[in-house]
Amino acid sequence: GASKRASSPTLSLAPGLVPAAEEEEDEDVHWVGDAHELRQALASAQQTGRNGRAGAGFTEIYLSHAVELARPITIHRGSRVRLSSDQPSHRMLAAVDKTGLIELEEGSVLELHGLLLFGGVADRGGAIRNRGGSLSVSNCTMANNTA
Repeated sequence: GASKRASSPTLSLAPGLVPAAEEEEDEDVHWVGDAHELRQALASAQQTGRNGRAGAGFTEIYLSHAVELARPITIHRGSRVRLSSDQPSHRMLAAVDKTGLIELEEGSVLELHGLLLFGGVADRGGAIRNRGGSLSVSNCTMANNTA
């Protein structure tokens, strides 16, 4: 018997058209469960910001557990960070010593979604100290923070 070979599909384009290249992944995604992992993810965001790619996407960071901080986390100039809970209920970002929680440098971008910011203590900005960054907060609770 004669064997048939399966023909592979072909793509025909009008003259002058070429297939679009796949888009580059512009987002960096991290799931973190403690302060050390959170700081590593923020270092990645800082490196992305340093590379200076126009239109670079956000570094997505999802908290999978409550994260306790002994010193504030910093969102550095050029960083674009989206910090969120990994589930519908709020994940807590809490101070274990008398410290603020988050500091934004000038030229940084931070979006917070679904978090409980708890127990931050600082001279200015117990939960968040914004030194000229862009801040967006949605579905978050801030409790027992003092400045």
